[in-house]
Amino acid sequence: MRRRRELRGLTRLVHTEIVHNHMTLETFYSQPKRVVTRTLSAVRTETWESVRVQLAEMMPADDFGALAYYYLFLQELQHILLIAEGRTVSDTVGLTKNLLEALAEQEPDAREVSLAYANLGGLLGWRRMRRRISEHRRHISEAKASDEPSSRPA
Repeated sequence: MRRRRELRGLTRLVHTEIVHNHMTLETFYSQPKRVVTRTLSAVRTETWESVRVQLAEMMPADDFGALAYYYLFLQELQHILLIAEGRTVSDTVGLTKNLLEALAEQEPDAREVSLAYANLGGLLGWRRMRRRISEHRRHISEAKASDEPSSRPA
C-alpha cells in the first residue's frame, strides 16, 4: 500500500512537470523560429531527475520508457538551446524543429502514463486506459488509410 501511494505521489509530481513543459513549449511546436534561449530556463526537468530512479524500480519498463523518452528529447532540446547561445536563430531552427516534432510525438504518451499512475490507481487502470488508447490509435490509422487515395493505376 505504501509503495502504491509513493508511486502515485511521484507520478503526480512528474505529471505536473510534464504539463508545465507542455504549456511552455506549446507555441513553439508550430513556430520553431520562436524557440529562444529564454525557453531554456522555463522548461523543467528537476522533478524527473530527482525521482526517475525510484520510478524505474516501481514501473513496468514500457511505462517508464514512455517517460524516459519524453525527457530524453526534452533534455536534448535544452542542450541545443544552451549551445545555441550567441548563434543566429536560423542556425538552430533545423535542430530545434526536429526535436520539437519528436517531443510533440512523445509527449502524449508521457502525459498519459503519468496521469494514469497518478489518478487511476496504478497498473490495472493504466492497462485499461492503454487498451483504449491503442484502440483509438488503430481507429485513427484506419481512418487515415481509408482517406488516402489509392496507389493503383486508374
